[in-house]
Amino acid sequence: MSLDAVMRSIHFLGVITWVGGMMFQLIALHPFLKVQELPQRLPLLFPVIRRFLMMTWSSITLLLISGSDMLIRVFVEQNVSVVSRLGMLLLFKLMLVGLMLILFGYLFFGYFFDFRIHYRALLRKPEPKEAEAHYQAIEDMLPAMRNLTLANLVLGLVVVWVIEMARYGG
Repeated sequence: MSLDAVMRSIHFLGVITWVGGMMFQLIALHPFLKVQELPQRLPLLFPVIRRFLMMTWSSITLLLISGSDMLIRVFVEQNVSVVSRLGMLLLFKLMLVGLMLILFGYLFFGYFFDFRIHYRALLRKPEPKEAEAHYQAIEDMLPAMRNLTLANLVLGLVVVWVIEMARYGG
């Protein structure tokens, strides 16, 4: 098996994990959990989101390594011009991926850090009034986290579509 095939496989697995995980979370998990009140769904919601975000970090690492290798092969070894159709599509893809990384960073370092702080405070069994404030803070941030995930999912699907256009000239 060639290095190119290995890098493509790694890249494909990274895309499946990140984009597929967002789709699972939004389409399967969220509607299922939404029928319960936050205190009942939080013990499942927090670990699932934490694990998904850790998997996403792993995927991003693999995507950056394999994607960099593939870009070097396209632009250097195959001598593709940046102003060619393929070069322009790849640059557009890079801009979209950059936006995805920014949104993910905002979700992780902004919302998830705060979510984790409130969740851990609830594990310490605070007084009812304090617990209600933590639950409310989590409830307030969940729609924004969902919207960021939805935006990233749409961008991820557009990236896949752009790559298919680049590969097959659509």
